[in-house]
This record gives sequence, C-alpha cells and structure tokens, in this order.
Amino acid sequence: MDPKNQKKRSNKKPESTTELRTRTPTTNKSSKKDGAMRMLDRHEEAVIPTLYLTLDREKEIPSIVFDVKDQLTRDIDVKFIPESCRIRLEQEIPRGFRDIKKEAFRPDEPGDEGLWVEVEKIFGNAKDCFRNVQDEANWRVRVVNKVSELCEGPTIFGQDVTTQEYASEFLPYDPVGEIRMKIDWAMFLRKTASQEVSSIYKKFKTARLALSPFSMEMSKYMLSLMGIEIKKPEGGDAVYALAQLENFSYAVHACQWPLVESALGKLAKEATPRNEITIMPTIGCIIVGHDWSFFISLRVPVNRTLGYTGDTKVLCVGPILALNANTRSQENILKLIKIVKRICEWGESTYWPWFRDEVLAHVELAE
Repeated sequence: MDPKNQKKRSNKKPESTTELRTRTPTTNKSSKKDGAMRMLDRHEEAVIPTLYLTLDREKEIPSIVFDVKDQLTRDIDVKFIPESCRIRLEQEIPRGFRDIKKEAFRPDEPGDEGLWVEVEKIFGNAKDCFRNVQDEANWRVRVVNKVSELCEGPTIFGQDVTTQEYASEFLPYDPVGEIRMKIDWAMFLRKTASQEVSSIYKKFKTARLALSPFSMEMSKYMLSLMGIEIKKPEGGDAVYALAQLENFSYAVHACQWPLVESALGKLAKEATPRNEITIMPTIGCIIVGHDWSFFISLRVPVNRTLGYTGDTKVLCVGPILALNANTRSQENILKLIKIVKRICEWGESTYWPWFRDEVLAHVELAE
C-alpha cells in the first residue's frame, strides 16, 4: 500500500456519530496483540466493516437483536442451582454460600444426577489451566469441551473447529494465512435432530450448497448458530478475538445470502408479494481464561434499507452483561451451564424454525 494513502485512510473521520470501525488482522504473530489494538482505528485494504454498539444505543439496533437478547436473558439469574448442588455448596463453601440469593435454587430435575461431579471437574480443570498458564488448546479441551458436553442435547451440539478454514467465497476478500481468523468452537444443529433435518442436510450436500462457512465436509453441510473464540488469560487478546467473531458472523450470513435472495425472488411472485425476510442474528462468545462474554451479531446493509445485496457491515452488540459468566467458582459454573443451555434451547426453538420456515420453505432444492 502507498504510505501516503495509508496515512490518509487512517485519519479518515467516522461517517457519523456512530463510529464505523474496520480491521485487518496482522500476520505477524509476535506483534499480534499490538496489531489487534491498532485495528480498531485503522482503515486498510482488506476489511470487514464493523459497527460496535452496546444495548443503550437502542435507536441504532434492529429490534430482532433485542428479541434475541430477551429470549436469552429472561430469568437467567434464577433457578440455576439444583438442590443436590445446593447441599454440596453449603458443605464446601459455607461463607460464600451465604451470599447466594434464594432465587438461584431449584428442585432437582431429570439429568441433574452427577452434575456436581462434572462441575467440580470443570472447576478443577479451569483452576489448573490458570495456575499453570496453560495454552488455549488446554482451555478448549479441558474446560470449553466439558461445558459444551453438559449443555448440548439431541438437537444442538458443539464441535472443535480450530483446524477448519473458512471457504474464501464467504469472506469479503481473499484470505491468506492468519487473515482467515478462524474461531475455535462452534455450535451446530445435529444431523440426527429429526428426519426433517437429516433430509434437508442430504439435499444441501447433494446440491453442493454450504449451510455453514467451514470448508471441511464434516461441518459445511450443517447449520451453525454460535461461534466461540478462546484466549488464554496471560496475553489473551479480546480485541483480536472479537475480530474473529466478526469473520464468523459475516461468513455465516454469507452462506445464507443466496438462499435469502432466492426466497425473496419466489415470495415476490406470490399472490401476496413480500419484499423482506427477517435475518436472524448469530451468537458469539469470547473466552479469556476464566471469563466468558457473549455477543449478538448481525450482518446488515450499510444504508440500513431493505434488501440483502450491496455493501454490508457486521453489527456486533455486546457484551450482554446479563450473560457474563466465569469458571472461578462452582456457583458461577452452574450459571454458565444455564446460559449455554439457554442458547442451545434458543437454537432449537427459534433459530432453526426461522431458517426452516422463513428461508428454506421458499427455496427449491433438487431431491
């Protein structure tokens, strides 16, 4: 890049009072942290435009984001500690137990058997990873994987996607090396969730149409709804992790764009024409050591008018404070489990039905 042009672009003022930030990841590992911090204010040749908002910027956030936020946070601080775990908490941390609100407790339910043992494992693993300054791979295998296993069910499951690249057609530039900025973990709709899901997945595979942005066969024909990026506590860069979530959100919606446009074309020809389809956000999570922060991301047109072609940006809302969680104590791990389970429930009750009824119902696929 011409240094003069670079200087001009880096001094460019935001287009409005809401700052439009863009980033290009550095490929120099030794300067990754400094480079990631500089990305917030740099404008370079290969970028994903990103608008960062907190929930108080209500006028600038589509209502669908608030709908999703309300679904995920409703009563999230109550009834997340089953009776069997309450007894163990009282025995093992009597001082801390007195500070827990009564609303947090609930009777045991099917599936709570052995929950305390698993919580203790996660707590011990997280403590060991922190004390021994373990790398991200250890946090992923010993902590994130264990939480995921406790929360996934017959419909939604988690998968390590560290080794999987994004297909280049789903990013706004041709990625090279670290510019791919992959995430570490993703939540998917299971192929075995139902006969209907299995049939749809088979049709997409036959048509060679991707449902998720990953390039490997094992993932590209499954619907993905959540991405997780993991950083170690010492030197873990949340800013760089946020950029990785941006790529995930952009790429997931890029998979959906052709389907949405095809559905719109069909809807426009119906007796009662429609010219819009609601776009559902994806969920993102950044884990830095013990701390888990959750975001809601949506790809929207820059000009904020109806339509799904042309220039777009990633709208990243968060962190959602009501969903903040950590693995520093057994109590907090129990709350984290409820949060991740709630996201899985949302994927089953909202995200999948939306994709099936709003998008796939209006798209013709070869048998």
